[in-house]
Amino acid sequence: MKKIFAFVVLFFAFTMGSYAQENVNEEIAVLAKKEAKDIKEYLQLGDKDEADFYRLFYHKYEELSKATNEERKAVVSNVILKKIEASITPDQLKKLNSNKALLEKLTH
Repeated sequence: MKKIFAFVVLFFAFTMGSYAQENVNEEIAVLAKKEAKDIKEYLQLGDKDEADFYRLFYHKYEELSKATNEERKAVVSNVILKKIEASITPDQLKKLNSNKALLEKLTH
């Protein structure tokens, strides 16, 4: 009886775990991962920072996909810019601001 109960518990645990992972949009995940890698390499950040930026960029793409007009997209871009600025040092911010193409790519 204990084995059956353990099997049922494990079955539901693995089922719920795989269901939670299916909510990730693969296309958005690839874009977010690439941008997180780009900023990590450019600013020479650590793996923890890369993971934080991945979550930020994933959120960015989710919000941009929901945005219905240009005004909303501009608000999302501005919020992302402010979060990037708050996450890095002033020297890193200066370096990032000098690369306008990368900054534009990260925020839009």
